[in-house]
Amino acid sequence: MIPRDLLWYFGGDCLHYMPDEEIAQYQLLDEHQAEAAARGEEFNWEQARQLLMSKAQG
Repeated sequence: MIPRDLLWYFGGDCLHYMPDEEIAQYQLLDEHQAEAAARGEEFNWEQARQLLMSKAQG
């Protein structure tokens, strides 16, 4: 098993192994990261991913 983050990172054909809902979550994470960078703030990818994924499950 490999971490799902790697599928997103490598993209391309790897995205065929991810459901649309999961791809949408990673796109949202990318947007949050870009917004934080534009504001000059740090972005904790792991913490943000855990928070987003827990919201999606609950």
